[in-house]
Amino acid sequence: MPTARVRWRTAGSGATGADGWNDAASAPLTVTDNGAAGISVAGTWNTAAETRDAAADTDLNDRSPVLLDVQVCLSYSSGTQCTWSPAPAQVLRVPHAFGDRFPVAEADPGEVAPHLPFAFNVRRCAQRSGRGIRSGGVRHNR
Repeated sequence: MPTARVRWRTAGSGATGADGWNDAASAPLTVTDNGAAGISVAGTWNTAAETRDAAADTDLNDRSPVLLDVQVCLSYSSGTQCTWSPAPAQVLRVPHAFGDRFPVAEADPGEVAPHLPFAFNVRRCAQRSGRGIRSGGVRHNR
């Protein structure tokens, strides 16, 4: 039975499907033999555990979104086969905006995290409606 591992890289950092990959730090996978139906792989991947793209020699900022290319590789006694194809699987990792390093405000009951990991120009993306201006999911009343 093969073993499986998750491999990832910052999207666009590899020149080809074969280069620039990192092994996931926290992605326990289970391989199941389904007989004639083949094998299946299951598990979870904690993307927050990935703090450095060693292949690209880049630290990942945990306060900013990052798009990751992802593949699963199966290692057999005869070699390794990965799921990479011309259209890569991708995961967008976004910060959750709660914790000791992000600002929060009390909102009964609970908290609100006003942290936005990106900025946008309200005038360029705003649309007028009878009730105010909408932009990127944020409502600005006049």
